[in-house]
Amino acid sequence: MESEREEPLGLFAALGQEVERLTTRARERATSPRTCRKRSALAESLAMSLALGHALGLLVLAMLFWSTGYLLGALVRKVEVPALGTFLVHTTTGLIAWIYLLFLLASIGLFRAAVVLPTAATVLAVAAGWVALRMESHPPWVELRGHWRAEASWRAVARALSTGLLPGVLLLAIYFIDLSPDIGWDDNVYHLTLPKLYLLEGGFRRVPFSVYSNWPLNVELLFGLAMMGQDYVLAKLVHAFFLLLIVLAVFRICRQQASRGVSVLATLLVLANPVLLFEAERAYIDIAFAFFFLVAVACAIEYLRSAARPALALSGLCCGALAGTKLSGLAGLPCVLAVLLAQRPVRIGKQGLLSIALLLVLPTFALAVPWYLKSYLYTGNPVYPLLFRVFGGAEWSARLGQEFAAWQQSIGMGRSLYDYFALPVRIVADGARGYAHFDGQIGSFWLIAVPVSMSIACFERSMRPYLLCSGVYFVLWALSSQQSRFLIAVLPLLAIATGIAIAWICERVPGRAPRAALWAALVVGTCWTMLPIFYPSCRHALAEARDLIRGRPADARTPVPAGYAFINASTPQSSRIMLLNTNHGFFLDREYIADSFFEASQMNFLLSPAKSEEEMAEILAKLRVTHMYVSQTDWGIPYSDVLSQFLNDRRHTEVIYRCPGETCTLYELRR
Repeated sequence: MESEREEPLGLFAALGQEVERLTTRARERATSPRTCRKRSALAESLAMSLALGHALGLLVLAMLFWSTGYLLGALVRKVEVPALGTFLVHTTTGLIAWIYLLFLLASIGLFRAAVVLPTAATVLAVAAGWVALRMESHPPWVELRGHWRAEASWRAVARALSTGLLPGVLLLAIYFIDLSPDIGWDDNVYHLTLPKLYLLEGGFRRVPFSVYSNWPLNVELLFGLAMMGQDYVLAKLVHAFFLLLIVLAVFRICRQQASRGVSVLATLLVLANPVLLFEAERAYIDIAFAFFFLVAVACAIEYLRSAARPALALSGLCCGALAGTKLSGLAGLPCVLAVLLAQRPVRIGKQGLLSIALLLVLPTFALAVPWYLKSYLYTGNPVYPLLFRVFGGAEWSARLGQEFAAWQQSIGMGRSLYDYFALPVRIVADGARGYAHFDGQIGSFWLIAVPVSMSIACFERSMRPYLLCSGVYFVLWALSSQQSRFLIAVLPLLAIATGIAIAWICERVPGRAPRAALWAALVVGTCWTMLPIFYPSCRHALAEARDLIRGRPADARTPVPAGYAFINASTPQSSRIMLLNTNHGFFLDREYIADSFFEASQMNFLLSPAKSEEEMAEILAKLRVTHMYVSQTDWGIPYSDVLSQFLNDRRHTEVIYRCPGETCTLYELRR
């Protein structure tokens, strides 16, 4: 046999081998330790850029709010509230000013980055120029140098750093958690979804079947501002920024009557509540509500102390901001009025009552009316969907109103007289996830802190307004939806009262040794009760920071549901989706309709009249529905058998996508 000869390679075969050789060499270089180290360093630098970028965005927003308040303070009569300080006063007025400027722009179709961002840049530039002019005549470093020589030292700097160590660590943990692209339930439904829709529209628009779109949305407008400047992660950080403001306010107020250590303890009392930490990690609104409520009360107390009308006016503006944050926000006004009128109208006088009416009550309703007017124009009901029998309202019914009211009344542990008496203990001892347990947990230390504070209030007058205001709010809360997150508003007030009570007790403990023993007991008790609450948040933050630094792939960090990704990529822009068993819409880029509340299902109300598949098709055609996205989550909605028959009939629908794990199904309707 002749030996086989090696045939010469053809041109394309040779090119193929050369490409394969180069590919193998590139793969080996890509997986080499040196290249991996370079990629790791690049990922870490990009991660740090992401973290620093959002920190810079939040800093710019904070400067914008402060600058706006600073300029307003220069133009009108300056508001002085020593308990809060100039930074918090300016920031509060700036926040309220921007909220209603954004409302005005959204009302006239100018809620756009091309209008808002240049306006913000102009405000920052004018404020910077104004500060520069003042610095020429009053250089700040001269005063700082004198203050340093007179009082400060490196020991004072160390003491200041240690003061903010524990609260600062927790706030930093919340910051890293908020950098995650994941969002919560309500912000997926409307807190972030509505600002996104308004940005796309350039202003307010009617959102069909969204009850939330007709409620007051002050904080959501700020989320829209953040999304104009950067993204929705910055909107989450805006909500966390309000928590930082609360911590600063509680510390400053307590510092007037207590030591630095007691003031830090008061800030920890605010932070050590699981329901508050849960909200701080999401773009919700209750922490912002709590901040405006705290400032309103602090300004009212300042008015009682000094009869300063600008402080009362700021309290009225904050009450108006509360009323423009949620429907129940009007509850802030009777709470503040209780603080003022508890001093007896005789002591306040007729002039004082007139000031209260003009500077507190009038601004409250003036800032609330625009939202109620907007709701009336869109639905015919200023408090939609409440009082349906009086005002009526689009896309609602008396039956849905009854179902909604029954659901709200079912939250908590009963409405009997005994339940109301047991409520203060139950909300702390039995609070947990789920509406049967108030849907949130509050720190167990309140079972001791609140009774002790109420006992000390018999002797210490300065803490009575905080307890009185908290008590009035608690009564109003008990008569409404008993969700524990709605009690976040009183946590700063109770923390201040507790801090004053601790300071009062410490001042009356005789001898250094007993006082040291008391402080040791407080430290041990604080660690015992609060560290288990703080630990999950810190562990979560470390995990998020680790994933961020390691450069987790963008796809792994994108929380877009698979079904929504398919809809966004594979359906026409003109599609209109009906969502069943879900109402999450932030990551859906198509027009959709969905339930606002599963307990009062509008979708079921629409579809239930159909007695046949043909009638079901007619109803959907009138609604212009092209697709139906059905989640397999069972919310107990009593859909009719006709709906299931309609979905399974290939004459009317076609399954075009099933989510991984059969968690959802997307149907296309045949016409």
